[in-house]
Amino acid sequence: MLSVISESIKHLCTEVMGLELKKGKSLGKDFYGASLPLMSNGSEVHYYLYLKKETLKEFGKFFLGIDELNEDDLSDFCKESINLIVGKAKATMADANPKIKYQLGTPEYLGKISPPFPVKLDDFLIYKLKNRTFVLGIKDPS
Repeated sequence: MLSVISESIKHLCTEVMGLELKKGKSLGKDFYGASLPLMSNGSEVHYYLYLKKETLKEFGKFFLGIDELNEDDLSDFCKESINLIVGKAKATMADANPKIKYQLGTPEYLGKISPPFPVKLDDFLIYKLKNRTFVLGIKDPS
């Protein structure tokens, strides 16, 4: 599952936005978070995306051409970022196995968060975008 998410992240950051993406090692602090459930065949997995403010600003510049983000913008870009990444993964998985029906839930803004994150992730990926770390993790609540 993480390999599909990793490809979705690469697609958004490098192919769509044209930014260099690197693997990250350490987390740092002061992230803005969002979560999104993905349901399939009666099971549900929750995805968590934690982004630095500077990374969210890069999204704002690319998608809307704005440099400064207020709190509402941070919330919107957190939710839209996780929606784009997990939505792409959902489409990839649905194409690979049309017998499984996938459904995205509604993204939730988690606000400003520093590790340790409030939800213990089952697995996660750490990336760097313009020298700013971001994390995408999964939690299977079952």
